[in-house]
Amino acid sequence: MRSIGDRLAGADCCANLAGALGDGPGGIAFLLAPPRPEEADLVAASEIGNAIGLLADHHDYVIVDAPSRLSEDTLAILDAASVILLVVTYMGVTIANTRSAIDTFEKLGYTGQKPILLVVNQADSTAGLSKSGMEHALNLPVIAEIPTDWKLVSESYETRKTSGRVD
Repeated sequence: MRSIGDRLAGADCCANLAGALGDGPGGIAFLLAPPRPEEADLVAASEIGNAIGLLADHHDYVIVDAPSRLSEDTLAILDAASVILLVVTYMGVTIANTRSAIDTFEKLGYTGQKPILLVVNQADSTAGLSKSGMEHALNLPVIAEIPTDWKLVSESYETRKTSGRVD
């Protein structure tokens, strides 16, 4: 399976990027990250931002599963984003970590520039916090709640494992 590292370089960047897309269920196209850290280091942050722009030109939605640490690559992704979705849980520790991320986004000038929204994963495990409590504590709307589905998670893991990708 090809990845973003299989090439963004050169004049044929757009064609190379399209050729690196995989076909997922329901007509979803996906682009994998490089499978090895040393290969990821070969992709410049500016190339990532350009790739997101190219994908946005040809797709209705571009969703990037960005790492939680703010590296140059992550900042390029956030700069290119039109909306930032923070995936959280109703566990109390989420509040402090998410508040820290929101404060950082404010310092970077993202607040007011692009919507920052919450998506709650494992929403059926409230762990003492409610939807309204989360929204109040973070002053952001919860736009979706995803229940826990361990069967689907297991199937997803098995699919990645058989394709040679276990991240």
